[in-house]
Amino acid sequence: MEEGITDYGSAKRKAALRLGEKGHGQHLPSNQEIESVLSVRQRLYAPGELEARVHQMRETAWRVMSLLQPLEIRLAGGALSSVGPSAMEVDLHVFADSPEAVAFRLLEVGLDYRLAERRLRFKGGEEVFPVYRLEQENPPIHLTVFEADDIRQAPLSPVDGRPMRRIGRRELGQLIGRSAPEETFSGPQDFPER
Repeated sequence: MEEGITDYGSAKRKAALRLGEKGHGQHLPSNQEIESVLSVRQRLYAPGELEARVHQMRETAWRVMSLLQPLEIRLAGGALSSVGPSAMEVDLHVFADSPEAVAFRLLEVGLDYRLAERRLRFKGGEEVFPVYRLEQENPPIHLTVFEADDIRQAPLSPVDGRPMRRIGRRELGQLIGRSAPEETFSGPQDFPER
C-alpha cells in the first residue's frame, strides 16, 4: 500500500523476496487476509484520511461518468470497498460496442489517456481487456472497456473470487449526495471547481 502496488500477486512476491521466502511462497497470506489487515490498518492509522480519499475518488468517478455520458459506465474496485491497494485509483467499467467508441468520446470531451491492458478473471477463465488510463486526474482513473453485453456478468474479485460489485451513476450519486443524476456534461469546462 505504501509503495502504491495495486496488484496483490506483485505485492506478495515483493514481500516474499524481502523476507527471504524461497519457492512459490506457500506461506503467504490470502488476498482476503491482506484486505482485512489493510482495512484495520487504515481505520487505526488514518481514519479521517481514508474517508476523505474515498469521497474524493467517488466525486471524481461521478464527474467522469457524467462527462462520458451516454456511455454505459459502472464504478468498481477501491472506491466502493474503500480498502486495499486498488483504493488508490478509480476503477470504472465501460460497456461499449467497441473500444474505439470510448476513445472517440474521450477525445470529444478533451480527456487525454494512455492505452493499456488488464487481465480479469471470470468463471470460464481469464480475459484481457483494453484500459484507458486517465492519469491527469487525481486520483488516477482506469476505464476498462467491456463489450456491451458484458454488463450482465461481472469479473471475479481478486480478493474473494466472487463477482465484483459494480454500481451505476445513479447509485453513486446517492452515495455522495448528488441529486441530479440525469444532467449531462459536454466537456471539461463543465466540471465543478475542485
